Formats: sequence, C-alpha cells, structure tokens
Amino acid sequence: MVTHYADTRTTRSGSGVVARILLTLLGAAGLIVGGLLDWWDGIAGTDLTVKSLYQTTFTPTDRFVSSVGAVAILLGLLAVLGLVGSSGWLTRLAGALGVVMFILFAIQAYRGTSSIDTVQDRLSAITDRLGAGAWVVLGGGLVALVGGFLGRPRVLTGATRVRDEDI
Repeated sequence: MVTHYADTRTTRSGSGVVARILLTLLGAAGLIVGGLLDWWDGIAGTDLTVKSLYQTTFTPTDRFVSSVGAVAILLGLLAVLGLVGSSGWLTRLAGALGVVMFILFAIQAYRGTSSIDTVQDRLSAITDRLGAGAWVVLGGGLVALVGGFLGRPRVLTGATRVRDEDI
C-alpha cells in the first residue's frame, strides 16, 4: 500500500523582497513629495482643497487636513505601512488610490477648462496650469503599485510517496 502526503513550503525570493522595499519606499516618496509640490496654477498640494478631486473649484484652503496634499501624504504613509504585511495589499491599494487621485484631478482640470473651444487649446491650457506635484503623485502611485506585487511569499507544494515499509 502506498501513502501520499503533500510537502508544503513557503519561500521568498531575496531579490524580490529587496525590490519590493525599494520600489515601495520610492513610490511612497513620490506620493509624499508630490503632495508638497505645486498642483494647479502655482498652488501647492497642501494648499489646494480636496474638492478639486470632484469639483472644478481649484481654490486654496488654509486647512492642511482638507487638502489634496494631505491625501497624497496619507497614501504615501499607507504604502510604507504596507511593508509590514507579507502580502503587499496595502501598498498596492495606496498606489492604486494615488493613480485614481491623479485621474480624478485630471478630469476636473479638463472640465474646468470647458470655456476653451478646441480640444487642443484645452489640453494646452491644462498642461500650462498643471503643476509637477500631480505628475509626481501619479509616478509615485504607479511605482508603489508595482512594488506591492513584488516579494510576495510563494507556496510550493510537492507530492511525496511513502511505502508502508518506510514508516
């Protein structure tokens, strides 16, 4: 009679873990620094109201907590916190939300220039007014998203046969 059992091991690639840490930290730095840079017409992310993500009001705010920069900084801190877990889901979530944040802002920037007639002129006006902070947040979000997929543990399962005489 032959008995089967499964041998399961969890492994990690050393280079994958290092890449995950580096990309997560780089992405988090992009999210945090991007939140501090200019986003629209010379207004820093920490001075721009969070309403600019869902309304065409690009007005400054005096409250740090209600700024797009504060949201970007929070996402950067969440990405770093995602290094604590082994799966990287929190880092991936923070990176994806950073990308979504840029997309929402870009949509409102496009809507905010609706008085300009041609699409080419609208895009030109947007690129003239859009600051580096929004672009850095987009890059940081993408890098953190990729970093969250690296260094995850892999489960290896191998079947082994054992005969009764071996027991």
